[in-house]
Amino acid sequence: MSNAIPPSAPRDLTRRIARADQDKHRRRGRLDDCYRLAMPWRHLTDQHQDDPTAQDDVFDGTAVVSVKDFSGDLLSTFTPPSATWMRLEPDQGLGDAALRELEGPLEEIENAVFEAMAASNLYEALQVAYADLAVGTMALLVQDIDPTEPLHVEAISVSDLLIDRGPYGRVDGRWRKFKLRADEVPILWPDAATGSLPKTGDAEVEVTDGLYRDLTRRDDEVWKYAVLCGGKVLVQRELVGEGACPIIVARWDTDPKTAWGHGPLMSVLPEVKTANYVTERMLEALDYALQPVTSYPDDGVIDVSGGIAPGTWIPMAQGSEIRPIVSGANFDVSQFSLQDLRSRIRDALFQDAPRQNGLTPPTATQWQEQASAKAKRMGAPVGRLVTELLRPLFLRFAFLLRARGKLPPQVRFKGQPVKLRAQSPLLKAMQQSEAQRVDQFLVTTSQVVGPEATSMWINMEEALRHRAQLYDIPAKLVRSQDEVQRIIAQQQALQAPPVEPQQ
Repeated sequence: MSNAIPPSAPRDLTRRIARADQDKHRRRGRLDDCYRLAMPWRHLTDQHQDDPTAQDDVFDGTAVVSVKDFSGDLLSTFTPPSATWMRLEPDQGLGDAALRELEGPLEEIENAVFEAMAASNLYEALQVAYADLAVGTMALLVQDIDPTEPLHVEAISVSDLLIDRGPYGRVDGRWRKFKLRADEVPILWPDAATGSLPKTGDAEVEVTDGLYRDLTRRDDEVWKYAVLCGGKVLVQRELVGEGACPIIVARWDTDPKTAWGHGPLMSVLPEVKTANYVTERMLEALDYALQPVTSYPDDGVIDVSGGIAPGTWIPMAQGSEIRPIVSGANFDVSQFSLQDLRSRIRDALFQDAPRQNGLTPPTATQWQEQASAKAKRMGAPVGRLVTELLRPLFLRFAFLLRARGKLPPQVRFKGQPVKLRAQSPLLKAMQQSEAQRVDQFLVTTSQVVGPEATSMWINMEEALRHRAQLYDIPAKLVRSQDEVQRIIAQQQALQAPPVEPQQ
């Protein structure tokens, strides 16, 4: 910590943050509507604490429950805590022998990373952040706060998040804008220049911290990190290397005109608003039905200028009888429309499992058809989540473990460093449809031309290797081409007739 007066923020940095703030401001209304109706316990944009009365405006809980179920589904589908959801592979073709030699070191890295994830609070933070993904954009902060403790993960609230779209459509600028006590600044950033901060520790200050990608550097992945307060730069750093970025941002669907994602909840926001409105009106009608407005004779003149509430007694002219004023609301029509709205909300958030409406439960065919339709609808976001969430998350943990000395700086093969890439089993699972297509082709060919002619038309050795790759079979289970040739030569030598000695 330094008591020096910090310098003013560079113009390029303030321009980037202002552009991100303007981008968010254009979408603030829709973002706040989503959170107000589906996650009312969250604080909205430019608010720094939750509103205890916010949930009083929510009358239909379909979106609330569906978002929570959606978050749980994504956790079990993309990042199940009990499974290895990312694997390392060499980034260049090294041959079967190299793959066998590298399997051990790569498996050790994977085990170390997933042990660190299990020890951290990653999966609790993911459960929170996946709910944000229903709106369209989620963000995680992954950092090493104490060498004696597990790595720390925090879900950044979308109300605090600012993002900027880069020239290639990626999220190149990532900041969070929030308030905290002045005495917390040196705890979060020990190297911060605190000369411009209030001397009273309880005084709150607004801080913006984050980073942007330096695209002028082509030799490595470089990020410019800064902490701003009151237009002054408290901290400036340069983060270099794959996995150096502490803020991970992922989007469900993208729009070329904005950095913000478009989620399934945003698509059915009109239905969510309408369902909430219809339910509120139905509750009002029910209240009137249970406590009807009643009239009674009176000498005065009827006055309803102040409105009519359930259970109200209204004075009428003398000679009138005491009678309730019955509402003409049609509950059947409202209920029919509401069920349709709720169904569309659940469908958009992938909570459209077959339901048992009568005594007969859904059949296996219904479940299979629903799972197939769900997989097709989730197909597009899978690749983006692997690129923007799963791979950066794995590399970030590996980066921090290397900084702790828990992992080697490089994986080497014959003394040369090997560049690695993280590969999601989800993408491997999608390849199984291609493997099944190859299997069907081999079976059909064998049925048409016969088993013997099939080997004339198809290179069976390459076909088997291709199938093993699509099914993600470990390389050590498939013999190399040299081993196959050696075994063939041995079999041919055993089957060859003995050579008679010359007379």
